[in-house]
Amino acid sequence: MLLGLFLSLSCLGQGTVFSYQGVLNDAGQRANGTYDLTFTLYDSQSLPGDVIAGPVTNADVLVTNGLFTVSLDFGNVFNGDARWLQIDVRTNGGGFFYPLSPRQPLTAVPYAMFSGSATNLVGALSGANLAPVNALIASTSNGLSSAFSTNVASFANITNILSAQLTNGAEPFRNMINVKSPPYNAAGDGVADDWAPIQNAITAACLTTNGPTAVYIPAGIYRVTNTLVLTTQLKADIGTTANTSLSELFGDGARKSILKFTMTGANGLEFRVLNGDHRHLSNFTVHDLALMGPAVSGDTNVSGSGYFFGYDPSVPYGGDTTGFHDTVYNCFLLGWKQGLCLSNTVFFTVRNCNFQSNIVHSVLLQAADTTRLENNNYGFPVVPRGDDSAIYVAGGQGVISMGGECGDSCCFARVEGGFFHQFGGNFERNNVMLVAENYCSLSFEGCRIINCTNAPFVFINGAASDFWAADCALWDSNITFDQRPGPTYFSNYQIHHALNTPFKTNGVFNGVPQVYPPVFFQNPKWSEYISPAHVGALLNATPLSFTNTSPAPFLSNDGISISNTTAQIWHPLSYGLGGNNNFFGNPEIQFTATIQGGTGATNAFITLGADSVHLDPAAGYTVDSSQNISIGGITNGALKSFSWTQFWFDDANPRFTRLSLATTNQIYLIGLSAHTLDY
Repeated sequence: MLLGLFLSLSCLGQGTVFSYQGVLNDAGQRANGTYDLTFTLYDSQSLPGDVIAGPVTNADVLVTNGLFTVSLDFGNVFNGDARWLQIDVRTNGGGFFYPLSPRQPLTAVPYAMFSGSATNLVGALSGANLAPVNALIASTSNGLSSAFSTNVASFANITNILSAQLTNGAEPFRNMINVKSPPYNAAGDGVADDWAPIQNAITAACLTTNGPTAVYIPAGIYRVTNTLVLTTQLKADIGTTANTSLSELFGDGARKSILKFTMTGANGLEFRVLNGDHRHLSNFTVHDLALMGPAVSGDTNVSGSGYFFGYDPSVPYGGDTTGFHDTVYNCFLLGWKQGLCLSNTVFFTVRNCNFQSNIVHSVLLQAADTTRLENNNYGFPVVPRGDDSAIYVAGGQGVISMGGECGDSCCFARVEGGFFHQFGGNFERNNVMLVAENYCSLSFEGCRIINCTNAPFVFINGAASDFWAADCALWDSNITFDQRPGPTYFSNYQIHHALNTPFKTNGVFNGVPQVYPPVFFQNPKWSEYISPAHVGALLNATPLSFTNTSPAPFLSNDGISISNTTAQIWHPLSYGLGGNNNFFGNPEIQFTATIQGGTGATNAFITLGADSVHLDPAAGYTVDSSQNISIGGITNGALKSFSWTQFWFDDANPRFTRLSLATTNQIYLIGLSAHTLDY
């Protein structure tokens, strides 16, 4: 027997034909094969009802996994009244058609045919039909001028209105200036000097009192012979009343809207704040443009930046932050000394940009706090291996780089103080991945690093004191870490990491080979439950069992009983676990114990200590101890849980952790676990 569950989805076709889709089940399973279907249109869901049209038979309907689609034509029968579809089905070429229940209501889509009979919409629109519309538009109560044309047939006037409002900032559309429109008239042909037209447009947008204004640079090649200068209103703050400025500079894409700068001794696009000038440019965006400098064609005499934002480094700055929440995205910054230079900014974002053929740096950050770099390409300098670093960080707090790639550079990132953290990304054929000097906070996680000529990570003058790397894949490098002492710091800091490398991770300190512990950071952190009754040596302790349990309310049979004496638990723990920021990456493990007072316990105490015991091939077994912890106030039957942290200065050797316990009265140790601490 055939059963059908139908989901109707109707769409208007040509004339009175519409499509119907459904789902057919056969004996409780989705049907597959060919079936014959009939469709009859009724005026009611109740049986029998009056037939409006049909039946219409569709033979040899292909059904795949229950799904089918048919075309139906009942003629011009949809007048707005409700209609139901009765469907009957049989196997292809079979005899009897089985009716499916219930009838399916037809939704509103087929009723679109009814619009063809609406007499006031059939045929051409006459002037009489449009008269009420003309009167409505011309009404002054609507705020529209009577000059507004209703000659809809040509659409010419509507096109002109939209064009004007999009290019000269007329309300109600956003304020925007098109550099090719009058009075600016930039050519964009790659021949004419377009500096003056574009600069005039930018200046007008910067100093307007008509609200935040954008400058639009349509597709074209614009030859620019001088720096394009950004500015703001005289007041430092940007408010809502006649104190606004440039909000956006954008084009039709970095491969279409190209600013081709010809000068070698200046910046391309510039917002420069001088001594005593407290202005700042905030919530400003540059996107979908190419800022192309002369070095693209191999000229290495270029001294400027493609985009310079901040205070003049040669003049003492007496102001505050030069910009908040500014953004550059979808841009090419090519052929400069440095592609992008930021100084004294906060919350600046650079994403999806392409930096190529720059001589020294792709991005230079000086006191640029909370800078976010996302999915940028920093590679391919104009002189292979001739640039200093793709990213240069001089101080600043919280530079976050996510994704991106860099290839064929002398160094991907050089950090001289401050915070720099890289998450993900692909890095190939760089001479060095990182050079860090002085105290820094540094991290690399989830990066692919291939074919570094030297050690990928170089630390100078104590920069390794706060460094970690995790889940990074490194290939073709014999030495991973290179530490060099400086005039201030001489320490050989241990470097803990969790790198995914096909070789033994090692390094040098001041030329002396070093072997560093293999793990610094773990995510998720390592944890383990320790069964006191089944590990190590239980000296002077009695394992709990089903016949010897702790007292109520816990009644545990996994633990040990210690009565006014001492005991020891020896348990192997993996080495290279955790990391402690206060102790330069030494392993740190947190233990959690659950205890219960036994018979006679009124104010009992338990003291626990954890020692790292490992075998030194030269000295035999050595012990690295930590401070003990003592817990008191334990009473009969009472439960108490507490945690304590241990760290060890040696983490390079396999070890046993020896737990020493000393108690007064009888105490049950019924739970013990350990896990690493990450920071």
